[in-house]
Amino acid sequence: MKKVIDTTPEKLVSLRKYQVIKDYLAFIALPAPEQQRRWEAWDRYYEECRQTPSALMYYEAQKALKGGDLERVQDLSTQARRMIKNGDVSTVSSPPFPDPNVIFHDQQVYLYKNLIEQLRQDRANQGTDF
Repeated sequence: MKKVIDTTPEKLVSLRKYQVIKDYLAFIALPAPEQQRRWEAWDRYYEECRQTPSALMYYEAQKALKGGDLERVQDLSTQARRMIKNGDVSTVSSPPFPDPNVIFHDQQVYLYKNLIEQLRQDRANQGTDF
């Protein structure tokens, strides 16, 4: 049985109260070069995060755990605790705008996009344009 989507205008308005919907609408209103710049900025941010000492230790601990080297895992855990205690944890500044990866994978955005598509189909069947 096909799931029926509530396509009332009230439902559309109710979804627009979510910040992620506002971010989505603002993002898709941007020119394509600006959208691309934002995607690339967040990609660079994630790449920088993967290169921090903390992340590298985490990946090394994962490998050690898969290899059954629990002594190495414990050693890395001790080093990590020591880094946190001493304040030696490096951070990477995130871009000053919402992450498009988060926006486009949000459940509310998915529902909103489906609702808009359903409204377009309903209006097309009725002979009006949306």
